[in-house]
Amino acid sequence: MKVGRNEPCPCGSGKKYKKCCMAKNEEAELSKYSEYDSESSVIRIHENSNAEAVENRVEEDDEELDMRTLLLRAMVNLRQMTMKNKPHIKEYKNIRKLHKEIVDSIVIYIQDGKFEQKIDKDYGKTADNKPPEELIVFDTVFDMEDDVGAQGWVNLNVYKNSVNMQCVTEDYIEKKRFRKPEKIEFLHSMLDSHAGLFEITGADKDEGYVYLRDVLSNQEYKIIDIALSAQLNDDIYMYNRIITYKDISFGTGIGISFSKKDLFITDWIKRNKKDYMIKQELIRFLELFNRYTTDSNNIKTIKNNL
Repeated sequence: MKVGRNEPCPCGSGKKYKKCCMAKNEEAELSKYSEYDSESSVIRIHENSNAEAVENRVEEDDEELDMRTLLLRAMVNLRQMTMKNKPHIKEYKNIRKLHKEIVDSIVIYIQDGKFEQKIDKDYGKTADNKPPEELIVFDTVFDMEDDVGAQGWVNLNVYKNSVNMQCVTEDYIEKKRFRKPEKIEFLHSMLDSHAGLFEITGADKDEGYVYLRDVLSNQEYKIIDIALSAQLNDDIYMYNRIITYKDISFGTGIGISFSKKDLFITDWIKRNKKDYMIKQELIRFLELFNRYTTDSNNIKTIKNNL
């Protein structure tokens, strides 16, 4: 049950909820939805840059960690420390902070019931006002208690995945939810972001860059991802979303990876590459998400590939 701000706190302290556990509970709720960048998806850490932060995270996840993951985390934190004064890394950190502020605001906006999604039901009808011959329906469940489910939900609602379905980012722009120019500009970058299945083609680990290629469109990207640049895996494809703001690109979102040997994904690439259209991203995303949730032994998140 949702507790009112002025109601007694459920913890039994006798204080009002807003004066007691509300802030803590809201922060815990947001942590499920706030998007990870690719490097967080790889090793499930935020961009901590000191040994104490690593140790604290280890204590929280001690049952899931193995020695390799621990070493990767320590290595990434060390690399972040040595690179933190590079101008493009400083700018990247500021952009990631801005991105998180916006996504957190959007999630609260949705949870408070302020977003009413608009769908153009007439889209795709023929000249004689008949619906399209082929109608694809997906039975998709987003488990909000699971990282992948929560991130899938964010991807579906926050970003533009279908030309006839309004996303929250559009709603924010139309209603002028933000006044600061940088946030308005960033909302447009989110709206123009590109989601797809990517192949890792190279890296510059000294500068923290990773080079990706969209396997369907062949479009190439250079993103900042300190962790991924240090431990490339050329045996996988990964589904991700790329945002570009002020000439800096970074990956964000659900971060599902697929083995290049998986027959499903090889067939999926052939089928979608043959008739590739950007406007069908929603269909492609739901196909991959459903595949992951129904056959998670064959398709793993990047975290499970470590």
